[in-house]
Amino acid sequence: MIKSHGDVVIPKGERVVGIEVYGDLIVALRSEGKTLQQIGNQFGVTRERVRQVLNKHSPNCWLPPSTEEAAKMLGMSYRRFRSTAERLDIQPVARTRQRIRWSPDVLPAVWAAYKLRSCRICGWHLPSTRSVYCSEECVREALRNRKRSLKQKEPVGSPVGR
Repeated sequence: MIKSHGDVVIPKGERVVGIEVYGDLIVALRSEGKTLQQIGNQFGVTRERVRQVLNKHSPNCWLPPSTEEAAKMLGMSYRRFRSTAERLDIQPVARTRQRIRWSPDVLPAVWAAYKLRSCRICGWHLPSTRSVYCSEECVREALRNRKRSLKQKEPVGSPVGR
């Protein structure tokens, strides 16, 4: 079993055939912050192969959600997630060329801020000119719901006008 990085001696340009043996070392390098490309260069394999070994060796090796994944988890659009996070001055934990990754701790805060700016009837994002309902149609629906709830609260057969 390989204990440290110093135990690994790979001649430059040579490819490691049984890379699965180095699973613990790859997980350790990844947790130190090395990229898949850097690890692949060290072992002479592609970054895709390093990713496969990571998934096979440590399937619970977890990455923070990207903007797309976080928005999908919260049921909102990519743009809405980004604008809400920017409004709250929340910074991502990692940026790469392709993805922006967010800490899972900030997702409840983004969700709460988003819901505060949502219509109470349909859930659409409120424009800056509105405070509770997004349109006149939603206002009318709210009034209809209020009238229905008042009728339901009135007990059946109540003595009216006695």
